[in-house]
Amino acid sequence: MLLQALGVAVLLAVTRAVWLISRRAVVKSPLRNMPGPPSTSWRTGHLGNLYNPYGMSWHHQLNQKYGGAVQINGIMGDEHIYVSDPKALHHICVRDQ
Repeated sequence: MLLQALGVAVLLAVTRAVWLISRRAVVKSPLRNMPGPPSTSWRTGHLGNLYNPYGMSWHHQLNQKYGGAVQINGIMGDEHIYVSDPKALHHICVRDQ
């Protein structure tokens, strides 16, 4: 019984992994055309630089080189938008009234 449950768990994990990989190959993110730095790690992306408490120089270089809206990578190559432009942040955070 335990081996059967373990087999089902492994089968579900493999199915999920295959689904995620095939989905990434078929469905392309609209963020792939945005400028951004090359990823430092496939596993963690830019998250180490993004959340580094002493990483303000990285944030400043990112803003100077790529502008106010940049595509950065997260865990396992997920694409994220890094926004530092005040006008863009205003449009994102404040609803028109």
